[in-house]
Amino acid sequence: MKKAAAYARVSTKDQSKISIEGQFKTIENFAKQYGFKIVDYFSDKDSGKKMKREQLDVLLENAYKGKYDVILVEKYDRFSRAGIDGQIIIQDLEKNYNVLVIAALEPFDVSTPQGRFTRTIILASYTLEGEMISQRTKMRMKDIASKKYWMGGNPPYGFDSYQIIDEEGKKRRKLKINEEQAKVVREIFELRLKNIGYSEIAKRLNDRGIKNARGNPWKASTILDMVNNPLYTGIYIYGKGTKRGRKRKEELKDAIIIENFVDPIIPKEVFEEVNKKNGKLTSALTKNKYLLKGLIYTEFGDRMLGSGGKTPSYVSSAWQYGKTRTYLGISKSKIEREVFLRVKHQLLKLDFNDEEFWEDFAETINYIKKLKSNVENDKIVALRKRLEEVEEQLINLTTAIKSGIINDEIKKENEILMKEKNDLINKIKMSNVNIVEETPENLRKKWKEKIEALENYDEDKLIEIYNQLIEQIIVYKDKYIEVKFKQFE
Repeated sequence: MKKAAAYARVSTKDQSKISIEGQFKTIENFAKQYGFKIVDYFSDKDSGKKMKREQLDVLLENAYKGKYDVILVEKYDRFSRAGIDGQIIIQDLEKNYNVLVIAALEPFDVSTPQGRFTRTIILASYTLEGEMISQRTKMRMKDIASKKYWMGGNPPYGFDSYQIIDEEGKKRRKLKINEEQAKVVREIFELRLKNIGYSEIAKRLNDRGIKNARGNPWKASTILDMVNNPLYTGIYIYGKGTKRGRKRKEELKDAIIIENFVDPIIPKEVFEEVNKKNGKLTSALTKNKYLLKGLIYTEFGDRMLGSGGKTPSYVSSAWQYGKTRTYLGISKSKIEREVFLRVKHQLLKLDFNDEEFWEDFAETINYIKKLKSNVENDKIVALRKRLEEVEEQLINLTTAIKSGIINDEIKKENEILMKEKNDLINKIKMSNVNIVEETPENLRKKWKEKIEALENYDEDKLIEIYNQLIEQIIVYKDKYIEVKFKQFE
């Protein structure tokens, strides 16, 4: 009898319609009819769009260990409504681990190509259904936003929301200026016009006891977001999304721009002037020092190299070396400016007043150093052991030579061993196992210096920072840029 795991899921919206117990009962009847033995039960209360769910994770881990022959669900949408994710995991289970996924209410032979194809169609239909619901919701929300109703959460600093009743008798919210906060907003823009840095502005506000919109101390990243928010000029962009890189363009296509959404706090000319300050980097970025060397690739995996001329650029190495006729290049100033702003935004998120964060950070760094030190110690032990063996062999050879046993073979072996001995001694000397522990204060100082280097546009320091923070930069055919950051170290 084949061993099976039963999996059920309900979302918060459909708990009243489909119970966990009801799904398990359907699965049990199916298992009894087809001769499966259920050895484990798993259930989650979450959206089907989220492939990562607590009990599903445990189930999959057990399946990968070979604990089950079959995973039983009531319907395939219980396993995943994200059709592509569902298909990938199911295919992986069946192809690499010989574990079938079968739906009790959609029974067809998934051991055959026809059955698997039918299941793929069903999973795709669930994805389409979810996308259609999502699209209808977005269209409705955009229609509401176009009537100048506030559709966000808490309003940005400088604004308050107030409730009204619309023509359908429904409660809606609109925005109005909070005059006290608006004074601070204008001050922030004035300070940026004077080239005062984001961190310094946040410090000045905190020193005066002024809190942000949530009643917390100001951060540099909050200031950066503020000066880039067109709502302060009265313009509301709804549906702009949160993605970066090439997907950003797709989101902005669907966004709607609403002029005169609210009374402006900042004149458009001031807003544009403040945002042009980032644009002033352009002249510096056109110098022929290529800051992204070794980090930048095309979407096809080809390295991009610096190319001089009237308009310095990064171009595909495949095109430059004649391996392809398809040109893919991007202006040096454009991409270096974009990467600069993204890195700056990442660093400005750091809260230097969060003692707990920096203590945890130091503890993690020291833990990693200790692990690496243990590995290095093991290497040294192995090197010393081999050195002892080599020295013993050399002693034996020396004894043989002194006894009059000498020939070309012994001479050659002696030379090889002497060379290996010297190499081993050098490797042991070069191995460094001294652990210099990081302190929260030292880490804080290092990262403050990085932000200062960004503010001063120190090119040598920028190259160092980019190589430390960025894993890879990908340029796509449509000139959209994806920056993949390393784990925070």
